[in-house]
Amino acid sequence: RNAVKSRALGQLDPALYLNEDAEEHYEQGPGHVGRLWFVLRYTQDTEQLTVWVRKARNLRPRLDSTSSNSGAAGDYCIRLALENDDRRVLTTSVKRRTSNPNFDEKFCFQVPSSCLESQAIRLTALQIDRQKRQKAIGHVTFPLRELLSLDRDCRLYRDLDSEAE
Repeated sequence: RNAVKSRALGQLDPALYLNEDAEEHYEQGPGHVGRLWFVLRYTQDTEQLTVWVRKARNLRPRLDSTSSNSGAAGDYCIRLALENDDRRVLTTSVKRRTSNPNFDEKFCFQVPSSCLESQAIRLTALQIDRQKRQKAIGHVTFPLRELLSLDRDCRLYRDLDSEAE
């Protein structure tokens, strides 16, 4: 109550606009396959990239001849990899029967600062079918050079780019 009284009339409070639930309601254009929320942090002294996969929303299953449940919620996970390094691929746990999974999982990659300029992280949304086969439905690529100027968490959400059939 005292905080409200001390605030000058007409002054904006930025904390009121940090509602992440509001981010989930957005316009979905044709060809939209989903949106991914994640946080990136690069620590220079340890040369460590931390990726926090938070959630995905409005994931659309791939429509092909083998999927009988088109339009229904599916089983999904997110695969993380550095674009120029196929040696280390990490995957979130599988979230079942939802098109709006909450992952809340953190992953670490060792990335020398000399490679940061030319490196990118790729997060791929995978649909898992009944035979446990993984099919990529979309991906997000983020160039790590954008983290060089930041010394804090980089909170992002991006629409998934559709995978070619």
